[in-house]
Amino acid sequence: MVNYDARPNKKATINLDTTVFKQSRSDLNITFSTADRDTGIFEFIVTQGNKPLFIGNDNAIASIIFVHSNGLKVKMPLEIMDAMNGKLSVLLPNDLLKTPGNVTAQVYIARRSKTETQAVVAERIFSFTIEKSLAWEFDAETKLNYIIEFDELESQLKQRAHAIELAMRNGEDYVALINKAKEDGLSDIQVLKAETLDAIKNLSAAKTKELTVNATRYIGELTKIRDSINNKIDGFHNGIDENGSIMNSGSSLTDKNGYSMSIELLDFMNLGNSIMKSGLYYVQNVENAPSNESSNGYVLANFRSVDNGHLLYTPTDSKKIYSVQKVNGVWGSLRDLTRDMETETGSQSKADAAYENAINYFNEKTATNFKTLWEGAAKEKDTVIDLSESYEAYKMLIFVYNTVGGVKNTFKLVKNLKSIVIHDFNLSDTDAGTARFFEATLEAVGTTQFKIRNNNTYSAESNKGMLNSNAIEIREIVGVY
Repeated sequence: MVNYDARPNKKATINLDTTVFKQSRSDLNITFSTADRDTGIFEFIVTQGNKPLFIGNDNAIASIIFVHSNGLKVKMPLEIMDAMNGKLSVLLPNDLLKTPGNVTAQVYIARRSKTETQAVVAERIFSFTIEKSLAWEFDAETKLNYIIEFDELESQLKQRAHAIELAMRNGEDYVALINKAKEDGLSDIQVLKAETLDAIKNLSAAKTKELTVNATRYIGELTKIRDSINNKIDGFHNGIDENGSIMNSGSSLTDKNGYSMSIELLDFMNLGNSIMKSGLYYVQNVENAPSNESSNGYVLANFRSVDNGHLLYTPTDSKKIYSVQKVNGVWGSLRDLTRDMETETGSQSKADAAYENAINYFNEKTATNFKTLWEGAAKEKDTVIDLSESYEAYKMLIFVYNTVGGVKNTFKLVKNLKSIVIHDFNLSDTDAGTARFFEATLEAVGTTQFKIRNNNTYSAESNKGMLNSNAIEIREIVGVY
C-alpha cells in the first residue's frame, strides 16, 4: 500500500462534483517534472449535491485514465482513502512522468453489487503538464552518479588489464599449480570416501542393534497384553454356566434355565436371612406386602456382603417399585420409590383443577373490570339516561343496543368524551334489498348522564330520511376499568 503522506512528495488535491451539468475542461495549472519518481500524487474529493459521495470497496470501483500528448494511454485503479468523505488517491506511474508533455485525465466511478457492476459515472476532464527537467534523461540521483562512477570504472579496468598481461607471462607456473591442486583434490576425495563408507557402516550397525532391542521389547509387551485379554475372556466365560446363566463368585444369579430363582415365602416385617445373595428372584407368597398390591412378585437382590444388601420389589401386575436396605445386619423399612411419580389419573385431576381455576380467574377478573352503570330501554329523542356513578372512574364505556338486526354493542374511550354516535344498517333477508341506515347520537350531560339527541333512519330505495324513527334502542351502558 502506498504511503501518500510520505515526504517529500508532490500532491495535488482536486474537488470533483458529480453532476449532469456541463463542466469545462480544467487546466489545473499543475506541473510535474520528468525527474519526479514515486512522488507525483493526485488526491480527489468526490461530492454530489455539495455532500461527500460515499465510496466503499463493497459498493464501488474507482479508476482513472491518463492520455499523454505523445499518444501513451494509462488506466489505473484509484485507492479509496476515506469512504465516508469520498476521498480517492493515486500515485502517478514513472513511465508516464519520464516524458515531457501535456496529460489529460478523467476519473470514473462505478457502482456495483457483489456480483456485477451496475452503473458508471465519468467525472469532468482535467489536464496537467510534465516539464523537462535538467537531467530528465537520467533516473534520479542514482543515474547522475553513473557519470562519476564511469571514470573510476575505466581506471579500474585498465589496472586489471595490466595485471592480466603480467599473469600471462607466467602461464606455465599457473598450469603447474593447477595440476598439483587437481592431484591433491583427488587424494582428499579418496580419503573422504573411505571415511564416509566406514561411518555409514558403523551407523547402520548401531541402528540395526537399536531396532532389534526395541522389537524384542515391543514383542514382550504385546505378549503381556494378549495374555491379559485372554485371562479376562476366560474369566467372563467362567462366570456363565453351561445353560447360559450368569454366575457370581461361583453362584448363579438365575436358575439353570436362565429364569428367576423361586422363593416360596418372603415376610417384609421379618426378612432375616430369607435372601442372602445377589440374584433375580420370584416370590410366590409375600406377607406384610404393601396395601392394595398382589401377594407375589419379583425381587432384584444386590448384596455387598452378608450384612449389607439392597432389595427391589415389584408386585405382579403393578407399576410400583419398593425398596428395602440391609445395613450392618439390620433391615430397614420398605419404601415406595414411585410414590411421587405422576400417574394418568393424577395428571387428569391436575388438568381439571387448572381449567377450573382459569375459569374462576376469568370470571373474577370480568366481574372486577366490568360494571353495569345503567340498564333499561331508551330510544326516544331527548330521553335522559342516569348512570349509577360517574363514568370518569372508567377507561372505556361499552354501549349495548338493539336494532332490527339484533343486539349489538360499540365502545367509546372516556378521555375527552363529549358524545357518542352509533351507526348501523340492515338489508332484507329475502332479496338483500330494502337497505336502511340508522344513526343515534347520545350527548354527555355532566359525568353521570347521557341524553338522546337524535335517532334517525335513511332509506336508500326512496332516498329519503326519517327523523327520530327510533330504530336504535339503548339497552345497557357498561364501564370498563
